[in-house]
Amino acid sequence: MVDEILSPREREQQCDWTAETLLHAWSQKEAFVKAMGTGFKARPNTYEVSHLNLDEIHDMGAGRFWRCRQYPACDDYWITLGVLADNQDVLENWTHTHQKIDEAEFL
Repeated sequence: MVDEILSPREREQQCDWTAETLLHAWSQKEAFVKAMGTGFKARPNTYEVSHLNLDEIHDMGAGRFWRCRQYPACDDYWITLGVLADNQDVLENWTHTHQKIDEAEFL
């Protein structure tokens, strides 16, 4: 499964992937393709975003900027939100407050 999700470079960067770190990497990739509007047309192991630090603005080239955040939902669950913008100012001003969801509300 790791080979299907992670690029060769990502596998080299962290050789001891746990189930949790792999799920975090997967959720970042999923947020990225949703922000791109392409879905998984390309295999997940053909692009890299999981090495990018969360909550930092990254220049993705061609005038596009990416920022991703993860929020706790409840207990062992989290929500990953990503924004891909043509203007870095949009991402600098992206503020989002969150509150932990009560498990009864989540289920």
